[in-house]
Parts: sequence; C-alpha cells; structure tokens
Amino acid sequence: DGEPYNIYRDGLQVHTTIDYEMQILAEEAMEEHMAALQKQFEKAYGSNPPWKRKDLLQEALEESEQYRSLAAAGWDKEKILDSLHRKTDMEFFDWGKKKLTEASIADSLQHYMKFLNMGMVNMDPGTGAVKSWVGGINHKYFKYDHVMQSRRQIGSTFKPV
Repeated sequence: DGEPYNIYRDGLQVHTTIDYEMQILAEEAMEEHMAALQKQFEKAYGSNPPWKRKDLLQEALEESEQYRSLAAAGWDKEKILDSLHRKTDMEFFDWGKKKLTEASIADSLQHYMKFLNMGMVNMDPGTGAVKSWVGGINHKYFKYDHVMQSRRQIGSTFKPV
C-alpha cells in the first residue's frame, strides 16, 4: 500500500542460507577451542605477558575512543589519564562466565588486550551458500567481525595460482 514497513508488525519473512544447527555447533566449537587456546596462551607468557606492559597499555589508552573524545574536548593528558584510571563497577568477559568487578577503563583495556580472537565462515562448496558465520569470540564485548573486517595474509589461498 506504499506505507513504510514495520518489521515488528508487518509479518516480513527473512530467508537465509544459515543452517541453525550448524551455526549452534560452530559457536560451541569456537567457544570450546578458543577457551582452551586462551589458557595455553596465557600460561605460555607466564608472569610477564605483553598486555601488562605499561607502554602497550599507554598506547592503547591513547588510541581509545574515550581518550580521543576527552582530548577533542580540550582536556590535557594528565586529566584524561586520571579520568581513565578512575574505578567503577564493570562487567568483564571471561570464558564461561561474566565477571563483575570494580575497574577503570585502563583496567578494562588491559583485560581485553589479552584475548585471542577468531573468525570462521562455513560455506556449501557447491552453491557458495553461507551455512554458519562466527565473527569473533563474543560480539557483546568485541564489536569487530573477524570474517569481514580482518585483513589477512594471502597464505594457502594463493597455492592454486
């Protein structure tokens, strides 16, 4: 009738090639394997991991959206860093559970710098239909799609050429 659609009321149907069962299995496999790899990764670094280096944390803070926003508002570096180190109640992602803690933006950045991430897509080789898509380890905490947004080396995809 020419009126704009209301996706909540108008009974629109969305068709996709995603296989629900395969999607669930892909997410479960990712979580199981990435949690195990994360433990190995952290153990391998021992007591001197790179995410605890002050220079890397400082660099991450200065590249953060919060830092840039405060700098654009005219705040000086000392005042910005003081603000980013103030603690408040936060919810942290950790494999298998959410962790509620009192932390600062700096603490949060340091926590999330340690996580390995991944992207995975499964396709039907005959039709090219996407059967499952996992863009990362947890979209709520990591808003980056490693399937579409990551740049990667050409690697084995070049071998046929």
